[in-house]
Amino acid sequence: MRILKVWLGCCLLLMATFANAQQRKILNGTVLTTKGDPISGVSIRLKNNANGVSTDKDGKFSISYTTADRLLISSLNYVKQEIDLSDQTTVQITLQEDAKQIDEVVVVGYGTQKKTTLTGSVAQINADEITQSKSPNIANALAGRMPGLVVNNRSGEPGADGSSILIRGSGTTGNNAPLIVIDGVANRGGFERLNANDIESITVLKDASAAIYGAQAANGVILVTTKRGNIGKPTINYTGSFGLSQPTRVPKLVNSYEYALFRNEKDIRQGQGTVTYSPEQIQKFKDGSDPISYPSTDWYKEVLKPLTPQTQHALSISGGTEKIKYFVSGAYLYQDAFYRNSATNYKQYNLRSNIDAQITDNLKLGVDIVGRKEDRNNPPASADGIFLSILGSYPGLAAVYPNGLPVAGIEGPNPVQMAQGYNGYARNRNNSIQTTFNAELKLPYITKGLSLQGFAAFDFSFYNQKNFNKPFDLYRYSSATDTYNNVKSLLLGDPSISQSYGDSNLKTYHLRMNYNRKFGLHDLSAFIAAEQSDYYNESINASRQGLVSSQIDQLFAFFYDVTRQSNGSSADQNARRNYFGRLNYAYADKYLAELVFRRDGSFNFPPGRQYGNFPGLSLGWRIGQEKFIKDRLKFIDELKLRASISRLGNDRIAQYQFLTRYTVATDHNRYYLGDGENPGYAPGLMPGVAPNPNITWEVEEMKNVALEGSLFNNKLNFSAEYFWAKREHLLAKRNVSVPNTTGLQLPDENIGRVDRKGIELTLGTKGKLNNFNYFVNGNLTRTWSKIIFIDESPNVLEWQKQQSYQLGSWLVYRSDGLFRTKEELDNTTAKLPGSQVGDIKYIDVNQDGVINANDQERIYESPTPLLVYGIRMGGSYKNLSFSLLWQGQGKAKQIILPQANNGEFIPPKWLYDNRWTEENPNAKYPGAFDRTYNVNNRASDFWLQDMSFFKLKTIEIGYTFKGEKLTKAGINDLRLYLNGFNMFSFDKVKYYDPETVSYTGAYYPQTRIYTLGVNLSL
Repeated sequence: MRILKVWLGCCLLLMATFANAQQRKILNGTVLTTKGDPISGVSIRLKNNANGVSTDKDGKFSISYTTADRLLISSLNYVKQEIDLSDQTTVQITLQEDAKQIDEVVVVGYGTQKKTTLTGSVAQINADEITQSKSPNIANALAGRMPGLVVNNRSGEPGADGSSILIRGSGTTGNNAPLIVIDGVANRGGFERLNANDIESITVLKDASAAIYGAQAANGVILVTTKRGNIGKPTINYTGSFGLSQPTRVPKLVNSYEYALFRNEKDIRQGQGTVTYSPEQIQKFKDGSDPISYPSTDWYKEVLKPLTPQTQHALSISGGTEKIKYFVSGAYLYQDAFYRNSATNYKQYNLRSNIDAQITDNLKLGVDIVGRKEDRNNPPASADGIFLSILGSYPGLAAVYPNGLPVAGIEGPNPVQMAQGYNGYARNRNNSIQTTFNAELKLPYITKGLSLQGFAAFDFSFYNQKNFNKPFDLYRYSSATDTYNNVKSLLLGDPSISQSYGDSNLKTYHLRMNYNRKFGLHDLSAFIAAEQSDYYNESINASRQGLVSSQIDQLFAFFYDVTRQSNGSSADQNARRNYFGRLNYAYADKYLAELVFRRDGSFNFPPGRQYGNFPGLSLGWRIGQEKFIKDRLKFIDELKLRASISRLGNDRIAQYQFLTRYTVATDHNRYYLGDGENPGYAPGLMPGVAPNPNITWEVEEMKNVALEGSLFNNKLNFSAEYFWAKREHLLAKRNVSVPNTTGLQLPDENIGRVDRKGIELTLGTKGKLNNFNYFVNGNLTRTWSKIIFIDESPNVLEWQKQQSYQLGSWLVYRSDGLFRTKEELDNTTAKLPGSQVGDIKYIDVNQDGVINANDQERIYESPTPLLVYGIRMGGSYKNLSFSLLWQGQGKAKQIILPQANNGEFIPPKWLYDNRWTEENPNAKYPGAFDRTYNVNNRASDFWLQDMSFFKLKTIEIGYTFKGEKLTKAGINDLRLYLNGFNMFSFDKVKYYDPETVSYTGAYYPQTRIYTLGVNLSL
């Protein structure tokens, strides 16, 4: 027994000694690139141990290990490695560059290209960036993310909250919207309403890369590619979120006491003789002793609630085999409005099925079916109407009486009743189905690399819009009789209804022959294609006034009075036929060339002038791959110079302009026929717009040069581009040289020209510090434009001309502060009649001694910014990740004149607090005035606001759960996140969102959204 104990003790001692010997082993190593350069910051850790180190600036590391361990090596932009360890004490590791990064594929028109050999100006964002924005509208996700893209959100109204999008600014006095292409189909509707979780990438084409779209490419092209299935077991992805939204900014209005003081000041200043409110009434407003007759209502507070819910859910399943791959998804969206007890909300339902089948080794077929249902529910009043009513309803009017009776507004319903839909509803139902049938046939038996590809796409949409207006009880209190009087019959009309229905269809056919082949160092790819599309839309409408009951919202329920009914219809169509091709050549992946040619035929132009040619050429030189760079400047990973020239078109005009057109004569201009005692009006046709047999497309010659590259093992990347373009044959009317007094209705003519130019810069870095990965990317775009010719009268004053100046401008009176004293007023010869101390002082620009329209001057800035930029940054530490998107703009101006067009001018608090009075002669704003006071109430640079801003557009923090328990439960990924959208802004406006284009300050505000969400993958 004693011998056994001794033996066991020796064994344990030997095992401990052996284990200690293992623990004491030290491995020294170096990590290099394939070029032999050291890589710093590489993560070195043991697979069965949490311990880890990172390489130093010389790529060296040292780590203790046991022979049973495996070494894991990983670094951003490099392929991960796993190494078995035995008794090694030194090791040299070579990391291969990650092919996904080096050979990143970018979607271009009718195909894809490697980013490294791309010669055009192309920007792309992928799925992760798109879904970071929790705005329900896809257009809002693009702001600040790509150079060359000018994105402005003008409203947050549910179902109408999209952004305006421009590519490289404005290039025409007409339609500047880019062409949208979804899964290869041009002009396919519904871009803004796509399910973000269905999108694989969004690409922007800005130069010759867009020439493949010919007559529709002058404003740039946006390509949307949706997700498809991949080989592998079925993967289920669920994304769900709940959000609370609020207005980014609303101005504070005066209370009833302040309004009464302001109104009396206005009465005195405008010479009314008597004031509206007595001292006793003002006191009642101040102390609130009579809430029925002298209330104080904050209309923004009464109409808007502090937080508004929205929710989004998306579920998809994808996977496949070598024979069939699939991606199937569905999504639901709900948005409530800011209004209390709102009649406004938006619901959206998305379905998608993308199926690809490998029928034979050479034949592949695909079927895509996409369905979408959009339900917009609103009150009869528009959002702009409701917010105008808020600004035009004085605070001395209650929203509801203490006994619950609804209070009549100034001229009808008050803003609360308008927002809550007391007077009916406006409903808009849009439904669409989009289908694509595609095929690809490889032809190796003819020659290697040859294939045929084509698709047929059929898109259908249907809409049904119904508006129902009904009267309801409205009351006004009479203090003299202490009664509440129903004034419904005085303020509201009879019940009425209008309804319209329409449908449209777009058919697109495409056939393409591809050739892709590599011969040694020569890489060749090409295609030729033909495409045809036709679009048709038709609608019908009817309306009835004087319904028999406000409880029956149907067209049949009306008194048969032909003077109170109407109906109508409309239709429009378009068609295009196109022949085009592209040739790409690369020698040793260093010398690159792309040639594009497109011949477009458009339904919009007369026979003999229907076709136009649109070529494009781009060249590239990968300087960084040259031996004299690689050997001497090893910190350069990639350096490429590229240039392009192209001819692009814009054919967006009304149809049939080359034909003589007629319109139906209306009541006020029917033909008067007959003689004797019974002459009368007869129906008939009357001439419409005069024909233009020479009408054609706008044509833009675009040139682009760029230098781009990456440095220091892809830790720093940059690009710098300069573009300049000349657009001719702008479609415009001869509004001046042939004045309206001639009685002629003239068509659009190709008489204008605009030049534009700009720069685009990007700079980004990424890396790793121990276990912390980070990235920072910035982009900036500055554009200029110049109107070379428009039909501008030669007697236009020099300071009012548009020709030879920046596209987009304000025509305003120049101001020089306020008249501060009576002496200053009296000593100023040139002033508007009726001007007094405390009014705006205008500059006599032409020095003729009077202030009139000739003193207006152009400000060559508009609400469309000439400078835009964005900064993306983020990082991850173990399971925790975060990201931020900053967006900014500059060189944008907007007039905000709150009293313009309001029924009753209720001053915002910023104007009231800083108005001129005798006690405050150094005030910033003029003395009390209303919309009828012509001195202060006119467009001038006094009211012109600088709309520059720097916004935190998106912030997100997320945590990814990992562990054996999740794996056993079949969960691949589980991530929770908090997201904020439109968080805050640094700007000079303060009281309004700087993206507004509202002249009066009355608009549905932009949205700030706080979102809690989950991503789950099974």
